[in-house]
Amino acid sequence: MIRDMARIAAECVKEPGKASIWSAERGEYVCVTSEEGHILLIRLKDGTARPTPTHPPISPQFKLVFLTAAIGTLFFVVLCLVLTLIAGKEPPRNHRPYSRK
Repeated sequence: MIRDMARIAAECVKEPGKASIWSAERGEYVCVTSEEGHILLIRLKDGTARPTPTHPPISPQFKLVFLTAAIGTLFFVVLCLVLTLIAGKEPPRNHRPYSRK
């Protein structure tokens, strides 16, 4: 499952503005404008190939939302760390409110 998520993320970064479909031969997503992607689209339309339910096509809109969320998350994590360092605060110490004997 994590491998599939990594493949989707990689495809979103490689070709952000184009749709992608799953290539069973390569074991990864390919852009529909590539040669292999074009052949897969023709085979899907002819009925000689079936879409994979476990690997649905990735639309350009999904890629845009994914990249926006990833970049926004990274930006705010870095911003939080930088502002915390500028403020001079230290991370809270681990303490135990109850002592065991």
